[in-house]
Amino acid sequence: MMRLIRNRDGASAVEFAVAAPIIVLAIVGFMQVGLYYAASAGMKNALDEGVRLATIYPRPTDTTIQNQITAKAFGLNTNNLTLTLTHGTSNGGATLTIAASYTVASVGMGLPSLTISDSRIAFQN
Repeated sequence: MMRLIRNRDGASAVEFAVAAPIIVLAIVGFMQVGLYYAASAGMKNALDEGVRLATIYPRPTDTTIQNQITAKAFGLNTNNLTLTLTHGTSNGGATLTIAASYTVASVGMGLPSLTISDSRIAFQN
């Protein structure tokens, strides 16, 4: 019996079996956070480009603005991108509010997909 207690054969396999799930979960978590930040940067860049376009004269159509945003959305699956353009006024001037939401797909392992949203206001004269 004492010989079995002192026997270290297989100790590495047991340590690996304990540590591997934690390491894999950490790697998957880092990948998911990276996907989220990449999607956020792509969506913000696209919104900024849309707002820049909306402020030029002559005023572009909503379709032109949406096409510009879709074209500048780097790293995004545009099928998961939802755009809303709302015209309004502020202090006697015309405004255009561009709102976007994007669903970031999960890398798997039962993690939920995330939806990010952002908006910009263009003052048009």
